[in-house]
Amino acid sequence: MPVPGAVVRTFLDLLLATWPAPPLEPALPPPAAETSAPKAPIGPPVPIIVAPKPPPEAPPQPGERARPMLHGELKAELRGAFIVNLCYNTGTIAPGSVAYYAYPTNVSKAQFFVSPSNTVVGFKLSGLEFGSAAISGAMDVNLRSPTPLQTANTLSPQFYDVHMQLEFSRWRLVVGQYPDVVLPVVPDTTNSYPAGYLPGALGYVSPQVRADVRIPVGARFQVLLQGSFNRPLQTFQLSDELVGRQAGLPDFQGRIAFGLGASNDKPWQRPFEIGAAAHIGRRLVTVVANGAGTEYRTWSVSGDLRLWLPTKTLIKGRVWKGSLLGDFAAGAFQTVDPMTMLAIRAWGFWIEAQQRLTDRWRVTAGYGRDDPTNADLSAGDRGLNQAGFGNVLWDVTKTIGFGLEGSRWSTGYVGAPTARVWRGDLLFFLRF
Repeated sequence: MPVPGAVVRTFLDLLLATWPAPPLEPALPPPAAETSAPKAPIGPPVPIIVAPKPPPEAPPQPGERARPMLHGELKAELRGAFIVNLCYNTGTIAPGSVAYYAYPTNVSKAQFFVSPSNTVVGFKLSGLEFGSAAISGAMDVNLRSPTPLQTANTLSPQFYDVHMQLEFSRWRLVVGQYPDVVLPVVPDTTNSYPAGYLPGALGYVSPQVRADVRIPVGARFQVLLQGSFNRPLQTFQLSDELVGRQAGLPDFQGRIAFGLGASNDKPWQRPFEIGAAAHIGRRLVTVVANGAGTEYRTWSVSGDLRLWLPTKTLIKGRVWKGSLLGDFAAGAFQTVDPMTMLAIRAWGFWIEAQQRLTDRWRVTAGYGRDDPTNADLSAGDRGLNQAGFGNVLWDVTKTIGFGLEGSRWSTGYVGAPTARVWRGDLLFFLRF
């Protein structure tokens, strides 16, 4: 008589239920070493209960973003350059060890300087990330005395760069003292090295909140959008009777640029870049005797160019126009004329060409012009400031280098002869 299938399945289920269970993983630790003590009687087996695993964390719901976490390790990198300039001027140049303009001929005398004031020391902090953004910061100071003609043996540290930065792949935010948005390129001159100065320059550094955005278009083209609001210069002296102050509003700066070429390892820079920038702000001039004040507008519009050619030739330059630009190292360092009580308008430009002869040798030549409007000036004011230069720089190693430069400075004064000064500069630097 055939056995029904239901009976067979019931018999197998009972057999499996009474079959000894296999050992659990991981295996129990090995027994302890044998001793002479009597062994405890073996009792019934103790059941082992394994706690269930906690349920996995629920994935984020649609539209819900995971919270970014701060990770990485903070790293500090010491950086800077010991810089010494040996310079000889055939006439008096202000401020002296660094050249801004020539003194009038009636008070001009030859000068010789050995100056370490261009030395730059600082550090950079990096290594932390917040989500996909890199967090960094830096501080750099130089040793330029505010009055080198009177205090040649006194070095007064000047903060050039003190900032914090949050950088994503396409945009970055900078808070602190940082180069102006209207200062995208600087001349490669030994004067004020490494951030050189030439008449026709516009912009310096200032405390600011700044945002930069880059918009790549394909692999070789990108658009840069940059904007900031900056603290205006707090106080600038016009005369014993007049003092200039900020008007309680920030300066606003903006720039748009178009870049072309392969970025290599520097996505924010392209071999060819052309840009346009502008700024606007207000200043207040107060009469010391009665406290009466007059508001003035400071503004500028400018264009800039940087071009790397396949021949290892670099061409850079700027052109600009504006008013009340002494705060921005333009207008021949003049703001409001104390006699005419007019904001001094000016225009200017600079251009240079640099050729790399080898990886260690490069030669540069350039010219700059800063031309205030004579109608805004009174007798004795600087009506024109210009300079041409040529130099050769030799990087002996990545650390040690030398430079030799010759330049000619010409500063015109309203109602007075033009002052012309030749300048020779020998530069030594030790980078780290």
